[in-house]
Amino acid sequence: MSNELILNKNTISAPAAPLSTTISQQGEKNTFIEHANNVIINNTSETIPTILPNQPLKPNTDYYNLIVDGMIDLEKSGICFSVNPSRALTEYIDEDVKKHFATLSEEAIQSLQTFPTIFAHENDGYGFAAPDQQAGFGYILKIKVRHEGIIIKPSILLKFNQQILNDNLLSFDIHGHEGFCELNRTHWTVKKVNLISEFRELGFPI
Repeated sequence: MSNELILNKNTISAPAAPLSTTISQQGEKNTFIEHANNVIINNTSETIPTILPNQPLKPNTDYYNLIVDGMIDLEKSGICFSVNPSRALTEYIDEDVKKHFATLSEEAIQSLQTFPTIFAHENDGYGFAAPDQQAGFGYILKIKVRHEGIIIKPSILLKFNQQILNDNLLSFDIHGHEGFCELNRTHWTVKKVNLISEFRELGFPI
């Protein structure tokens, strides 16, 4: 006798009686539907907060960083540059703000990285930017303190015409006047100004 298992192709007969199914429903005001061709489920959508890339989870708009440096690459966000320690949080800054942040302690650095930031090059002229000169808006991703320089990694989210700053020095608390202002000098400072609010009040969406 062969050890192979031989399967015969047979027609499976239907059960003599239909199978009975018992359905138990829990709770009140239930409705049983035996059959439905289409089922539509209405879901209440939840609002999910959108987090922009390279932006702090909780930005602090009480202050903003103003960094003027010719080494900033406005075309390539994330390229590090350095600021001379003698010009980092040492000038064009209120004494109480300087006292709080110029130490560049771990706590101070964490705070500075939550402030909106303007990244700019020095004005092309005295008190005026070149017609096509742009500045960047974003945040500081990383700060490294070194003896020869403060290394900054920027996140530039958008660019705008730098002359906007020269035309509205008072709004942005930028020191100087039409002939010469702090945008004509390489430095890093902190302003106690809501930068985003000021831009919007001037009609610039940001």
